[in-house]
Amino acid sequence: MISSKTLPFIIAILIFGCERNQTGYTSSPTIAEREKLKHFQVQQIDYDSLIIYNQSNLIVGSKFIAKIEIGEVLRDNLIDSDTLLPTYIEKDGNYSVNFSFAKKVDLRKHEYFLGIKYILNDGTNLLLDTLIHLYKYPYESTAILLDLDVLSTDTFVTKIQDFDIIQRGLVFHPFGPQGLLIYDFENHLIRPLHGYVGGDYISSDSIYAFLDINMEGIVRYNFFHDSLDLIFDLSLLPFPTNLTDHIRGLDIYEDSLYVFIKNTSTGNNHLVTFDLEGNYQNDSIFPHQLFYLCIDNGLLYGYKRLEENLYQIIIYNLESKQLLEPLRSPAPRPLGIRIIEGKLYYVDYYRKLLCYINN
Repeated sequence: MISSKTLPFIIAILIFGCERNQTGYTSSPTIAEREKLKHFQVQQIDYDSLIIYNQSNLIVGSKFIAKIEIGEVLRDNLIDSDTLLPTYIEKDGNYSVNFSFAKKVDLRKHEYFLGIKYILNDGTNLLLDTLIHLYKYPYESTAILLDLDVLSTDTFVTKIQDFDIIQRGLVFHPFGPQGLLIYDFENHLIRPLHGYVGGDYISSDSIYAFLDINMEGIVRYNFFHDSLDLIFDLSLLPFPTNLTDHIRGLDIYEDSLYVFIKNTSTGNNHLVTFDLEGNYQNDSIFPHQLFYLCIDNGLLYGYKRLEENLYQIIIYNLESKQLLEPLRSPAPRPLGIRIIEGKLYYVDYYRKLLCYINN
């Protein structure tokens, strides 16, 4: 099961500088006290939110810190910074130093060089920084498979709407009328497979790729014939459908195609199965409206939108028909979901990354 945790960070670089004294205190820190300042704590509490605070038991001999600036480090300079004043608590002739600050970061950044600058009363300052891998929230085991900027061409943008991973490579559909494409991980080449006006979801195996057309129809692409060879007849479904019904996800599992359909006539969410020749097999009412679909080892996974930039992964046992405890989404806006050899793959919309989570 995937687990979530927060991340401690350790200081990486120490830089000295000078700045005019802002208070009446002129004492300087000892070498040991400067060493203590090199260790502060960072906790990522949301996709775009950090908490920065002092290490526990930060005890010094004098009030030598005038103020603290926190921001992003760019070429050894602090940018987009905020200022706070430390709190001193006297204890047995020494001082306990305390500070805490909440910092918002850009959702589009997957890495962030956080800097903390101590402005000292002796006219010097200490600039320290640490690299934070923002994409690892809320799952520390997250890794990047592909920076989607490598898919940039003159003909389509890099934001993938849905994908699947097969031995041939990364099968994907970008946003808009850009069709179905495949990216070869070895030679890094992109090849168009089939053009179509619009759709959101795909699923693929070594022989076929199934595509929704405008969320209203399903077609089958044959890799060996390099063409479409089947159009599903959704009029045969045992519930009323119309052109405003929406397909919400596709996945191939155990020689069947599973499809989420939102029925706008009844308000019901249907989980429908077909064989791979397009013949209807089964239909059941699903308890949630989900986006995207993946099935692994009898468990169905899909995203439920709670609010803007906040999703859950819903997990459903196909055999027992029971919902399991949901998981927090690995990204503020996830696109696509696949589980392959125990790893959960997804696209981070804002950061333009294809990532995976290890067990």
